[in-house]
Amino acid sequence: MENIDYDKELAALEDMPADELRQLQMGKLKKQIKYVYDNSPDFYQKKFDAIGAKPEDIKTWDDFRNLNLYFEKSDDRETQTASSEKYGHPFGTNLCAPIDKIIHLGSTTGTTGEPTFPYLFTKEDYEIHHHMAGRHFWKMGLRPGERVLYAAGAANLAGLRIYEHALRWYGCLPIPIGAEAGTEKILRMIDVTKPSTLLATGPLIEYLIEATPKILNKDVSQLGLKRLISSGAPAAAIPSVKKKIEDAYRCRLYDSFGGYIGGSCDLDDYQGMHLLTRDFILIMEDLVDPTTKEPIRNITDGMVGESRMTNLQWMARPFFKWSPGDIFQIFTETCKCGWKFPRIKILGRSDDMLIIKGVNVYPAAIKNVVSSLEPKTTGEMRIVLEQPGPGVPPPMKIKVECGIDIDTDDKKNALKKELEDAMHIKLKCRTSVTIIPPNTLERAAGPGAKGQMIEKAYEQKK
Repeated sequence: MENIDYDKELAALEDMPADELRQLQMGKLKKQIKYVYDNSPDFYQKKFDAIGAKPEDIKTWDDFRNLNLYFEKSDDRETQTASSEKYGHPFGTNLCAPIDKIIHLGSTTGTTGEPTFPYLFTKEDYEIHHHMAGRHFWKMGLRPGERVLYAAGAANLAGLRIYEHALRWYGCLPIPIGAEAGTEKILRMIDVTKPSTLLATGPLIEYLIEATPKILNKDVSQLGLKRLISSGAPAAAIPSVKKKIEDAYRCRLYDSFGGYIGGSCDLDDYQGMHLLTRDFILIMEDLVDPTTKEPIRNITDGMVGESRMTNLQWMARPFFKWSPGDIFQIFTETCKCGWKFPRIKILGRSDDMLIIKGVNVYPAAIKNVVSSLEPKTTGEMRIVLEQPGPGVPPPMKIKVECGIDIDTDDKKNALKKELEDAMHIKLKCRTSVTIIPPNTLERAAGPGAKGQMIEKAYEQKK
């Protein structure tokens, strides 16, 4: 890591007048637009030409927001097939840098088993990514010289794996055991190496609470961890889960979005993830209505939108109006922690959103209600869908594991009513809860370890 004064750098960005920041962003954006147009003739140039647009047409923020051009996950396979056929490599026709300049890749297999390569880095991209990640490490209290056990999925080399490289660049010692090692090896490695920080998905961090006494004959708080960093699945954003984890480990749980896009602060009450890298990536500047997909022009505190992400300084495969499907709530007022950086809360994904009689409900909100009733529940639940979403005919069916003390029919019936009433009051939707025994549902301890909140019963009927 270079000798970066993160406090000074972040203070300058935090105090930068809004007009000055927008001018900085627009200057970088215009260069990035010209770059992707000139260096991706088979994808981005064709996308621009198809709608009759040229890079020089983008002069204002409204010009950019109105640009009817975006990249979705489904485009990954199409561009990969096209580049394999034409150029003999699988890295997509949206690859903008010469292939011999690529020094790192990240792949994902999705549900098909065939790899795609959404994360590609040149040397310059590598440095920028790590610089951005370093800002979040610094704000979370992580310092060079500390040990960080990396227990996120490693085998697929997807987005989370780049954390390991960023930690090393930052000056920490990453201990990359990966979720594939299994719960016992992860816990024994923590016990032996004594890292200050555990980096994993939220559901895996939560699962280790019950697994630690069984495997190590000690409480999870005795592992001596100073902080937890969760990415890849909801954790700190679910109040009841955040409290459960922090009470058990006796340290702070931080949420991280992509490792370099957003990160939460050191407060008991979750305030969202601060955007510390707005000079490198557009997150809240290009939002669309989640339902109509129309551009949102006026960003106000508390508003909800679906993001179109754009890198401002990236060479390999830049995100350009990338549509990952994340639904954000935006906060522009100064945080309770004192930071002025705007914040985002990820409410869910557009493809996970459920609609019950006109009410939008996200699985994480259901999880929060269930977890808030621990120890009457174990916190584990599944939304049971009898048909593909987003529309769900009421009442929505939910399986909930009860706690070990809910051992009579009267107690189970009382818990069922309490859950259904809480869902109706807090989420404005009718549910039908089925109480099931503890340890019935599979825990999030596998390689992905992202947790599962939806059971697609309609697929089992095929």
